[in-house]
Amino acid sequence: MAFAIDLIDYVRTNFTNQNDALDYVISEIIVAQIDDSELDDCTKGVLNELKDLQQNDIAKIIRKLNEGIDDDKKHNYITKINKVPSIPFTPNFIGIAMGYSEWKKDSNNLPISFNYKISLRNSLIDNGTNLGIASTLIHELIHVYFLSLIDDCHYKSSCSQLEEYNYVWNYYVQSNATGGVSQHEQMAVSYVNIIASVLQEFHTGIPVPPGTNPNQLYIDLAWGGLFETDTFSNNSTLSDIDKQRIRARYNSEHFGDLGYNNEGVHITSPIGTPCN
Repeated sequence: MAFAIDLIDYVRTNFTNQNDALDYVISEIIVAQIDDSELDDCTKGVLNELKDLQQNDIAKIIRKLNEGIDDDKKHNYITKINKVPSIPFTPNFIGIAMGYSEWKKDSNNLPISFNYKISLRNSLIDNGTNLGIASTLIHELIHVYFLSLIDDCHYKSSCSQLEEYNYVWNYYVQSNATGGVSQHEQMAVSYVNIIASVLQEFHTGIPVPPGTNPNQLYIDLAWGGLFETDTFSNNSTLSDIDKQRIRARYNSEHFGDLGYNNEGVHITSPIGTPCN
């Protein structure tokens, strides 16, 4: 009941357009239904903070996740598993080394449409900061969002939203499949500033004003989610110095105080709070 009252009060205070208000309410309800029962306390706390931010792009991203084709397919899964071995980059692998996203599998190990699961590495929880965990969760939530749009297109013949994402859409049309590379290309084009804005509010408690860019530190961390991909390596808008700085920021927030450049010079330290 308290959640409903708070939600109504927020909508009354912040929205004048009925459609915008409805979109926001739907997104908040979906976010509230994410299954976090298998998460450790620190990661669960990070996820709960992300749900409550004023910058609601992440809520919008996952707004459609519960729109399955029947009731038993309306589930979302975010889970920390005990051990994730080294994972090669293959067409079936979606995500960076600290986490990966996939369809939930049935007893025959076949994907269940409209069911999604995010897994996080133990080493991220053991060595990373809350800011590193937040950046990984956001990155993986966007992967899951793309999976949901692919399900919409394949099972409901509702492709309009997927068509808005050229890289993911073109890959789907050409191969009738998902593709980690295409999704990372899309993130680089569409979501770096969104991820950075969410991280800045998460870390500082102050939303990024509309029409302004987040601070470079958070942009670097958003790019860091892509640094193990060809999307990052081949990006001509980032200089070698940019890439070293981004890698150092990513390492410091995900692995502890390991913010070194290619010459072994320490250039940054974690600013997030360690979980352990």
